[in-house]
Amino acid sequence: MNASRGRLKLSVSVPMVVLTSVGARSGERREVPLSYFTDRGDVILIASNYGSTRHPAWYHNLRANPRCELYIGTRGGAFTASEVVDGKDRERLFALAVDRLARVFALHDKRSGESRKIPVLRLSPARYNS
Repeated sequence: MNASRGRLKLSVSVPMVVLTSVGARSGERREVPLSYFTDRGDVILIASNYGSTRHPAWYHNLRANPRCELYIGTRGGAFTASEVVDGKDRERLFALAVDRLARVFALHDKRSGESRKIPVLRLSPARYNS
């Protein structure tokens, strides 16, 4: 991502962010590009993992180490991640993701079935001292 100065080319036009987190087991820095949208000043991520029965690795990383960095283009900052556990808020945000980002999230939700509920994460600008 650094070589392209934060640019990412996809066949569809969706807002993308690069998440930099610390590996849950390795303790090493990990980068992954993800689609996102904002809600009330926070960044919202959907851990769909393409409808797999397993959560994506970045979800486990954020659960273990909620402090992370987000980069949109060449701009970045520190954030703290938390899972949206309130049922109504989670459903509202998931519906917004389907509407704003990709209807495919609804298919991912159906594909993952009863095996797991696709997590919704809220990343808020960091309010901690190093």
